[in-house]
Amino acid sequence: MEVLPCSRVAHIERKKKPYNSNIGFYTKRNALRVAEVWMDDYKSHVYIAWNLPLESPGIDIGDVSERKALRKSLKCKNFQWYLDHVYPEMRRYNNTIAYGELRNSKAKDVCLDQGPLENHTAILYPCHGWGPQCVMCLLKVGK
Repeated sequence: MEVLPCSRVAHIERKKKPYNSNIGFYTKRNALRVAEVWMDDYKSHVYIAWNLPLESPGIDIGDVSERKALRKSLKCKNFQWYLDHVYPEMRRYNNTIAYGELRNSKAKDVCLDQGPLENHTAILYPCHGWGPQCVMCLLKVGK
């Protein structure tokens, strides 16, 4: 393991995974557990990143009360402090009321996409779900 003074996050993984090949489920579950314990008002960002509904995502994260108690007993700073001092350039999706792919109602396999152009002009493109360029957010401010 290498510790880098300017690094933000680290994760050590086992060479051989002790669970089945459905790594996506375990990765999502762990991401939601981390969000619940550490991210405070920003935990919705994890749901957005995994394209999961904010309410009832369909993944049982188990009991995280011991983890929350540990965070409190260690007097860890809140996630807002982390954003302000460690990662101020993080894109924030505050006041999000809807997110996901925007599909054409007449051609279900076509989505709105940022497109390849430098100014990200919206285009219709085959739905692929491969990256953030096809995920749209509707904010309370109407954007």
